[in-house]
Amino acid sequence: MERAKISGKSPAIAAVVYDRLKGVDFSTDPGLVAAERSPFAPNLVSGTGGYPEKRPGWRTVKQMEGAVYGMFSARVKGEEVFVVHCGTKLYRWLPYQPEKNAEVLYEQMPEQYSQYFAYKDKLYILTGREYLAYGEIDGAVQVKRVADIAKVPTIVISANPETGGGTLLEDANLLSAKRKVGYYSNRSIPQLF
Repeated sequence: MERAKISGKSPAIAAVVYDRLKGVDFSTDPGLVAAERSPFAPNLVSGTGGYPEKRPGWRTVKQMEGAVYGMFSARVKGEEVFVVHCGTKLYRWLPYQPEKNAEVLYEQMPEQYSQYFAYKDKLYILTGREYLAYGEIDGAVQVKRVADIAKVPTIVISANPETGGGTLLEDANLLSAKRKVGYYSNRSIPQLF
């Protein structure tokens, strides 16, 4: 068997020298920034009006045990709180009172990143395994599974118990597996007296 022959030249080596760098450009897409400007400056951030500002430093505010998988802020019952998903626990922490200990809200969180959104004075947390709600529920501020507090709709009324049918009333709530069906009685009730 004949040995394969490779022909061609080695790739050319090129170099670019930036000797007249004019600063950072945050106002344009990074691929469209002029050659004498940089789209990346780890110690600068875009300030108001698009002007570069020096990035402020950092400081440790709270130490927690385990990996932090999410930190969310929300206004619950008029109070700004931080909810921290750390390890397998969900904590409530008041950012302006760092001397207070974080309060454990929920203890069965999966060890993976979680997402959240705030809606109508509640914080909703998507863990990848569960859908949780934090806020005032049943008169107390607490965390509950959304499937446990979701509205159970009456999807059918006046259904025949033998053949089904009936009148459609409400759509099914896809956040819960629970549904109500209303039947009518087609049997006569015996007289007891």
